[in-house]
Amino acid sequence: MKTHPLVKILIVVVLLAVVTWSSLRAYAAWHYRIARATTTELIESGQVGPTKLQQAETHIAKALRYFPRHPGYLQLSGRTHELRANQPGVVGKAFREEIEKAATDYRKALSSRPLWPYNWSSLLRVKDRLGQVDNELRLALRQSVAYGPWERAVQKQVLTSGLRHWDDLGVAEQVLVREMALNALKVQPRYAFKVAKAYARPDLICNANMSWRPIKRWCDQVFAQKL
Repeated sequence: MKTHPLVKILIVVVLLAVVTWSSLRAYAAWHYRIARATTTELIESGQVGPTKLQQAETHIAKALRYFPRHPGYLQLSGRTHELRANQPGVVGKAFREEIEKAATDYRKALSSRPLWPYNWSSLLRVKDRLGQVDNELRLALRQSVAYGPWERAVQKQVLTSGLRHWDDLGVAEQVLVREMALNALKVQPRYAFKVAKAYARPDLICNANMSWRPIKRWCDQVFAQKL
């Protein structure tokens, strides 16, 4: 049985499309890996060199050129905008523009991956940095807790932003911050202690039957001062 010429053409077209798509995907992933490695190096070193940051921005832009809705690429793009905002001399309008670009990237990432807690905690972080304590910030806090209650980085962001803007949160969000503090006590008690002490909030950790000596000592001191 002979194959119709049109069928052969269709098969060739499909194969070419698959090969092209696979090649573009590999190309974008290669740029993403370089951008991620460079960004990680900058974050861990604490020194955001403009040359390396430019390299990371160039590579992630190339990855997004072909896959503009990829949540991982968008997440990393947002991080590079935050690093750009941290550059010396980036203040005022320039600072806000970079943080707003990061927020836009995180929102786009959430449209493709709405259950990823790190996207929500990233959005919470930039809203916090902009001082925008609004419904979107409260939503980002709630979703961060809902999808990442045991993720260390998510816990840190929720506690930091939650306590900084405590008085502007609703009762529901305040309850979630308390829950996250108890979670953090179980997996990273040193951080939970650090942030509770920094914001003078013994009520978050002193009723948790924590036997870790620094926390117990501080709670005993707080209790003694109230007598």
